[in-house]
Amino acid sequence: MPCRDVTGPEGTADVRLGMGIDELRALLGPADTFHRTPSAPPTDFFVDAGVMATYEPGGAVTFLELVEPAAPLLAGVALLGRSLDGVAVDLAAAGLDVVRHADGATVRGWGIGLYAPVELVEGVSFGA
Repeated sequence: MPCRDVTGPEGTADVRLGMGIDELRALLGPADTFHRTPSAPPTDFFVDAGVMATYEPGGAVTFLELVEPAAPLLAGVALLGRSLDGVAVDLAAAGLDVVRHADGATVRGWGIGLYAPVELVEGVSFGA
């Protein structure tokens, strides 16, 4: 699964797509829950872990967004808090295809987005 290696505050190493809402909440503790639009599924923001999780109607995690203090890795490459150029070079060296766009990049074939509005990667997203 893409970007499964998530390190940071205690417990975040086990965050993954497909896990249940109750399992994630038990792992990471209290969250601020919101809806991006009135009809959107719930999203939990675990502020202390730097993890935002969006769920399908059945309660499984379908989309994850990671910000500091989370420290996601892809192919052993640290993604957050670094220059987008540096991340792109390191991912390319690991054989991954990084496509740049106006506010970040996408890792082609992995469904991973890197949000870098002013060059430093501030967020990582993946999922459906």
